[in-house]
Amino acid sequence: KKPALKLLNSIKDKIIFKNDLDPGYEWWDMESVTDEKAFSGIHSSKVGEGKAKSVCFAKKIRDVVTDTSEAVLRASIMCNLESIESDAYLVVSFESGGKSYSWNTFRLIHQVGEANKWLPFSMKVKIPETKSEDAIAVVYVLNEGKDIVYLDDFEIQFLIYRKGALNE
Repeated sequence: KKPALKLLNSIKDKIIFKNDLDPGYEWWDMESVTDEKAFSGIHSSKVGEGKAKSVCFAKKIRDVVTDTSEAVLRASIMCNLESIESDAYLVVSFESGGKSYSWNTFRLIHQVGEANKWLPFSMKVKIPETKSEDAIAVVYVLNEGKDIVYLDDFEIQFLIYRKGALNE
C-alpha cells in the first residue's frame, strides 16, 4: 500500500457531484426519497421493505475523465441503519451498452457498526479502463432485506491522479 499522504498529494484534479436529496437534485430512481428522516435538510433515500434500490448516480465517464488509467471513483454517504444485521450494500458499476463490465459491492455494516445513528460510509474503486465512448459509472445502495436503511448526502468524486501515481 502507498502512503496515503503521498497519494493524496498526487491528485491532479477532483470532480465532485453531491446530492442531499432535497429539491433541485435529480438523479435516477428518485422514488425512494422520503421526508421521514434526514441527516441534513428534510429528505433522505429509504431502502428496504420491498424498495430495494436507492437513488442512483449515473454519469458518462468520458464526460468527466479522459484517461481512466489514472482515475478513481470515491463514493461517500451518510447512513442510518435500522439494524446492524442489515445486508445493504453500496454498488459501483461500470457499464457500457446496457451491460456491466465491472461490478463492485461494499457492505454498509463494515463501516457503519451502530443502528439508529447517522454515520458516514466511504469507499474508493479504481475506474477500469475502457475504450467505449458510452461507458457510464453507476452508484447506488441495494437493500433487498426487510430492515430499513436511510441514506443522505451522497457525494461522488472522480479523482484524477498525475501520470504513474497509482502504480508507484
